[in-house]
Amino acid sequence: MMRLQTQGEEAALSVFYAELQEQLQTIDETWLPNPGLPSVPVPVGTVYDLISPIDGTIMEINGKAGECVSGVFPCITVSDLNQLGVSAEVSEENCHLLKKGMECRISVPSAGSATYHGYLSGIAPFAATASILEQNTGVHVAVEAEISDPVANLRPGYSADMQIRTGPAEQAIIVPYHCVAQDEKGEYILYIAEDRTLVRSDVQTGRELVNGLEILSGLTEGQGIIENPEQYKAGEQVRLS
Repeated sequence: MMRLQTQGEEAALSVFYAELQEQLQTIDETWLPNPGLPSVPVPVGTVYDLISPIDGTIMEINGKAGECVSGVFPCITVSDLNQLGVSAEVSEENCHLLKKGMECRISVPSAGSATYHGYLSGIAPFAATASILEQNTGVHVAVEAEISDPVANLRPGYSADMQIRTGPAEQAIIVPYHCVAQDEKGEYILYIAEDRTLVRSDVQTGRELVNGLEILSGLTEGQGIIENPEQYKAGEQVRLS
């Protein structure tokens, strides 16, 4: 991929500190590497070829012909597009539920409606503030997941949503977010009684999921509810169509 020639220690140190300063300004501090001092493992002036250990696609080249690289930070990034994964952030309230190997479902809006299966392959050993620059001061734990399905139509850099199964599958009532309203008494829904009048029911909500809001109490399976209940009043009669 690249032909390199070793330089003296003085030149290597200069390039190393220049790269270190650039990395400090551009990368996320939560993933800051801990590089050692550069060294010259072979005699100065030795020419050698840099060969990728994997087959893949070159994603980034951090250097041009005639420029120096330190040998500490990557000079070329290669990705195997058939072995992609997902990185995400989990809130500190839920991080204690996570373990490596947990199954997860991954959806990628850019790739259509398909859902991919994966598993947690890495959990950061520390928590950090997501981004002060974006005015997001929530504390999160970074996680990584590998995708088990073929990923021919995915590309690095796509955004993705990840649902992690932290326990056995269970039956739950999930309703769209716009079917739950809130007032001074709390959250509620309006369901349709047998005489086709609207009845208010105060509900207790649980998990906020990608496809809706979990209802823990106040609604039973099979009851019909209306959308946007804040636009109606209990006692009104409706016509089903």
